[in-house]
Amino acid sequence: MSKILLFCTAQEAKPLAAKISKYVETTEGYDNALAIVKSRNEVSADEKFETQPEANGSFETQWIGASVEDVRAWMLHHQEELCESEAVDANLIAILDDRSASDETIQMDYYRDRPGLPFRESGLHPEEGGPPYTEDEILPRKSEAWYSFRIRYQHFHQLVADLTGVTSAEAVFPYYFGRKDEFGNMT
Repeated sequence: MSKILLFCTAQEAKPLAAKISKYVETTEGYDNALAIVKSRNEVSADEKFETQPEANGSFETQWIGASVEDVRAWMLHHQEELCESEAVDANLIAILDDRSASDETIQMDYYRDRPGLPFRESGLHPEEGGPPYTEDEILPRKSEAWYSFRIRYQHFHQLVADLTGVTSAEAVFPYYFGRKDEFGNMT
């Protein structure tokens, strides 16, 4: 099972955490779970993240009012220990914010920790005698960078599959990173 960490940064979005978590865990054919991060403290080896909050959103979290940058920095700082203790996906986080409360969307942030992959819509690969790739043909263009996507929660499993390697990068990276202005907001 892959766990994606969920951060709730708006009080109004807390009830949505239960609805989305239930949807994620009960959708047939997928083996993902959202794990709610409540504390900003150091992560202990035996820490367990809640995957099914109460329906009324009555959980406590220290992330209310936090910025996206705060969440990203915490995740990068704790990546290694989280992956070891909780089988957490190290490069993908979910954020419920003020907008989530009004339109039931999730901000999904993907961290690309290595160089992008070359994509060319047509022509020969450089190893086959074609010209070298241009910067615009490497996707995603930046390494060690965060990429944000605003999605309806019903698209959660597809985005996770696409960005974590279940779906071929050749098929999805041009969609997510080459046409981000067009598709980065899947609402």
